[in-house]
Amino acid sequence: MTTQDAGETHAGETYAGETSAGEANPVHLPDPTPWPMVLALGVTLSAAGLVTEIVVSGVGVVLLVVALLMMVREDIAKAERDLRTGS
Repeated sequence: MTTQDAGETHAGETYAGETSAGEANPVHLPDPTPWPMVLALGVTLSAAGLVTEIVVSGVGVVLLVVALLMMVREDIAKAERDLRTGS
């Protein structure tokens, strides 16, 4: 592994900071994605629908399931890319 400058990206990974000895501190930051926020909205709507309208819960459950599936899909695609590139 080569030393990366702080904040430099390489193959979809971000390296941040250095150790006190001047060595790179490889902190992996995941790629930005909207799905965690959509998941949180789905959970919130599902709970809010329990005290308001059942339709709100239905929309929340749909958002929750879609967000979970998309997050898993992105993880699988990332794993396949890593296997192909050997990183």
